[in-house]
This record gives sequence, C-alpha cells and structure tokens, in this order.
Amino acid sequence: MKSLSVWGASGPAKVVLDCAPALRSFARIGCIDDRPPSPPVLSDHPMLGDRSYLHSACANGYRHFVIAIGSNTDRAACFEIAIAHGLEPVAVIHPSAIVAPTASIGVGTVVMPGAIINAAVRIGIDCIVNTGAVIEHDCVIGDHSHVSPRAALSGAYRWIGLRRWA
Repeated sequence: MKSLSVWGASGPAKVVLDCAPALRSFARIGCIDDRPPSPPVLSDHPMLGDRSYLHSACANGYRHFVIAIGSNTDRAACFEIAIAHGLEPVAVIHPSAIVAPTASIGVGTVVMPGAIINAAVRIGIDCIVNTGAVIEHDCVIGDHSHVSPRAALSGAYRWIGLRRWA
C-alpha cells in the first residue's frame, strides 16, 4: 500500500484527509504545510513538516502526493515543486462520487464526496472537484482548476481553467 502526503493544512486538506482513508489505498497519510496548525495533527494524521520535507519525502516512503490548497495558482506552484522533487501525484476520488466510465480524471485531482462526473468529461491534473459538484457530459476542466461545492456545469463542451490542454 502507498503512503500519501497531503500538501495543505486548511479547509481543503481537512476534506481530503476525510476522503483519502475511505479509499483504503494508503497505509499512511501525512501533511505538509509551511504554516502547520497547532496541535500538529489533522484528523489523526501527522504533520510531516514544511516544504523542506519534500527533499526526504521519498526516502521516508511518502512518494505519492496530492495538493489540498484552495488557490488555483498556489496549488499549481506547489504541484510543480512536488514534481521537481520526484514525488508522484495521485488522484483521490471519494467512494461516494459518481464517475462515468468514459470520463477522464488527471493525476493529482481530488474529487470530493457526492460529486457527479458524467459521460466524456475531461478533468485535468491537480484539480479540485468539490462536494456535490455536477459536471455534465463533454465538459473540459483545465489543469489546476477548482469546481466549487454544489456547482453545476452543463454539458456540451464547457471549458474552465487556467490554461488549455495541449
């Protein structure tokens, strides 16, 4: 089983820390944040350290990561830093989410509880699809985007995001 580092310690991280154990795919889950909370534990998961921990994350068994920061720009920057340190992004999809078999979800993306992702949807890397969001057929969500809680995106090639896919 994999070990997961969650970069972030605020609201989005709290939800990811509730989602990830439900997958039963991770032996250990720890947090990385430049401003760790006090006490240094979130939802029974330890704080591993700040971004300087990335140098030793792989050696300590935390090769896999997800970024749980609300700001798209900040999340994108942290994603690139983690990649540069040799870490591997993983998607975290809550078991209560409904994902069509023809949908594609990029690495590092988090799909929160109750989200619905329908036919032929394309979601980029390092995105957040928040609680109860509905993304209808043929929508394209660009890399590092955030779909808000209970948002409903209609079908037929809607595109949102920081940048278009190549």
